Amino acid sequence: MDISKIKNFFKHNGVTVICPCCSGDQWDYVDFKDGKECVIPAMSIASATTINETMPIVIVICQKCRYIRLHALKPIIDFGKQNNPEA
Repeated sequence: MDISKIKNFFKHNGVTVICPCCSGDQWDYVDFKDGKECVIPAMSIASATTINETMPIVIVICQKCRYIRLHALKPIIDFGKQNNPEA
C-alpha cells in the first residue's frame, strides 16, 4: 500500500503521530510486497471460541522505541477510494 494513502487517512481523521510510550513522532510503515498483506485473527462475539475470519491491518512502528500500532486496512482503502476514485 502507498504510504501517502495511510498518512492522508491519519491526517484526515486526526490520528495522533505522538507515540504513547516515548513521545516520538517518527513512524515506519511495514510494507508487504507483491500484494501480500498482514492479517490478524478476528472473531465474532457470538462465537468467541471460534476464529472464523481474519482482518487485514496496517502495521505502524515508532522509530524511537519500536512501539507497534495496528490499524484496520479496510477503512484506509475505503477512504482512498472516496477521495481519489481513480487510484
